[in-house]
Amino acid sequence: NKTPFIAGDLSRPESERLEALKRAFFAPHHDPRIWLDGWYPATLQMQREAVQEADQHFFHKAGTAPILQIIAESDPFSPYESWRALREQCGNRVTTRIVADASHALFPEQTPYVAGIVVEWMKLLRNEPGSEIRA
Repeated sequence: NKTPFIAGDLSRPESERLEALKRAFFAPHHDPRIWLDGWYPATLQMQREAVQEADQHFFHKAGTAPILQIIAESDPFSPYESWRALREQCGNRVTTRIVADASHALFPEQTPYVAGIVVEWMKLLRNEPGSEIRA
């Protein structure tokens, strides 16, 4: 859990920040350099405080809305043992898709694939004929 704060600490050496990015955010064979820039330490600190202050149980279940859970297969923040937890808590409201060759940086690692999952899920919500999620 400390690695985002290492990666986002602009005073640290680039090599240390790259190692943190690799460990926490990127699957093997993906280049973490794309996330070296664009960090805002004040925003990162606000995020840390928000996570500590938020009532996770209140927000975690998303009320009664349908939930699309996209899990990056190599995400250290979402280990395999936890993958069923949301479905166990929220039942059939949850549609889960696992994305291979991705970590916490899921969107830059697998942009077209993730976009396809989201679009197909939205079509399913609208009950469009011939819609199915291919994962």
